[in-house]
Amino acid sequence: NRHFLLLLISFCLGQILFVTSGRYRLPMLPAVIFFAASMAVEHTRSFLQDKSWNRLALSCGVPLLAACIIVFIPAPSGRTKEDGEAMSILGEAYLKAGNLDEAEKCISSAFKLSEPWSRNYNLMGMICERKGLDEKALAMYAMSGIGTADGAVTAVTNTASFLSRTGRAFFAEANFKRAFELGQPDSNLLYNYGLFLQSQGRLQEATEQYSKCLEMDPVHRLALNNLGTIEMARGSCDAARKHFAIAFRLDPGNLGLAVNLAAAESASGDPRNALKRLSKDLRKRPGFRPALELRRQIEADFRN
Repeated sequence: NRHFLLLLISFCLGQILFVTSGRYRLPMLPAVIFFAASMAVEHTRSFLQDKSWNRLALSCGVPLLAACIIVFIPAPSGRTKEDGEAMSILGEAYLKAGNLDEAEKCISSAFKLSEPWSRNYNLMGMICERKGLDEKALAMYAMSGIGTADGAVTAVTNTASFLSRTGRAFFAEANFKRAFELGQPDSNLLYNYGLFLQSQGRLQEATEQYSKCLEMDPVHRLALNNLGTIEMARGSCDAARKHFAIAFRLDPGNLGLAVNLAAAESASGDPRNALKRLSKDLRKRPGFRPALELRRQIEADFRN
């Protein structure tokens, strides 16, 4: 019994001191108190039986040791990698909600709490871009390769994408080409270059880049969706429907994808299924304008 309790308390103390960090330490302390109290009771009972002062000293020493650990263990400083990651995730949530000031505060805190991380530079770049701080955004994107396996490619890709979004097509393409020269292209580079080419109306080249992206990452939802839109523009509705269907299976809660799929279904000769899908989507979000407009268009085609 005593040896088992000693093993348990040693394990818990080891976890608290050497493994568990930050905010997870305190919930483990009641276990230490429980095991210490159990040992005290066990040794006190033994002392009453054989009057051994060594046992009594041990029965008092273990609880005192636990108490000292509880009192003197260093308080979590908060400057941990986990806290930095939490602030980064919170900042992204604020960014998606459109609260740029709170997003900036969270990402700034994440910079202080964790090691340089490409995600934080990229998020801060997006915040600055939304605020119209183009030069600062460009600087953040240029640093966004920090901490990645191929940081230079990531940084140049993010910079090129930013230049594309801000209408500087010549410089954007130059940066994309430089990214390809720096190393083996990944799915992120291929997708973003395809997106740039699509925005320039170079649909065949864009299709090639999206296809290469999907060879590397077959579940890249954005590439699938964009291939679908290109096929719709070409009038290849069956091919578009196939791409949209795969993308929608990957993200079934995305109402924009559902509308795209319904449009492809209607255009490929299946308007009843399209209307059924739109009705289902509108039950989830009754005022979703793209779904309402597409439904009115399909119903008008039925009447004609």
